[in-house]
Amino acid sequence: MKTINLSKETNEIQRIITLRESRNSRHRYEEFILEGRIAIDEAKERGWKIKAFFYNKDSLLSNWAKNHLTHTPYEVAYELTGALMNKIADKTESTELIAIAEMRALPFSSYQPSSRSEVVIVLDSPKSAGNVGMMIRSAVAFGAHAIVISGHAADEYDPKCVRASVGTFFSIPIYRVTSAQQLLEKIEPFKKEKKVQVIASGDEGAILMQEADFQADLLFLILGNETKGVSFNYKQIATQFVQIPLVGKFTSLNVAAAGSIFLYEIFRRRAG
Repeated sequence: MKTINLSKETNEIQRIITLRESRNSRHRYEEFILEGRIAIDEAKERGWKIKAFFYNKDSLLSNWAKNHLTHTPYEVAYELTGALMNKIADKTESTELIAIAEMRALPFSSYQPSSRSEVVIVLDSPKSAGNVGMMIRSAVAFGAHAIVISGHAADEYDPKCVRASVGTFFSIPIYRVTSAQQLLEKIEPFKKEKKVQVIASGDEGAILMQEADFQADLLFLILGNETKGVSFNYKQIATQFVQIPLVGKFTSLNVAAAGSIFLYEIFRRRAG
């Protein structure tokens, strides 16, 4: 571990700005930004690799920040002026440390159920990184075992997603698939030994949520795009197409709200 003093805008400063703003840069470097106490603490606790820290050399650091700089493994720490720290910081956060962490690529081909009964959330082409983060938070709260992000979708490593997850990002595996067919090919072999349900959610579902069958060894809950809902191909592979009964003049629920309602009902039924 080493410390580098920066008093002007350098390549290191440009790089962290690029990681914040550019999805392509995050995936090219396989790095993403952590900001805020909860995110940094959880990343360390869950064993994610921290590559660098940035902090304001002109401010008195708390014991929390000093502890990370002393005891958390990392490659380099950058001491910045207050002006540079303000330049790279998220304006909605108030933090002493900003970290760069290493991504974990998880292709869905590597997924294997780790317990007798599991719930997996499938996000079908979500547009909003914030919604993805909120779904991660709900998935962890209600005991889901994994999240799968499908298609052309928001980046789970976007700072908005990490922030919206409130630290839960680091405690659940997040996989990627390109299509419903790829998901189906992975699921099919499990049917030889397990009862598998694939639940597609949507306002036009033929089954009301209270009438749906959630008792499966392996349950996949598919939540659709914020604008278009669940795509045709995912409806085709679903064993049930389920809607949340609503009163009032709504077009639809936010995907994170709908997903949370489904997860609570699944949790309640399976626990009971």
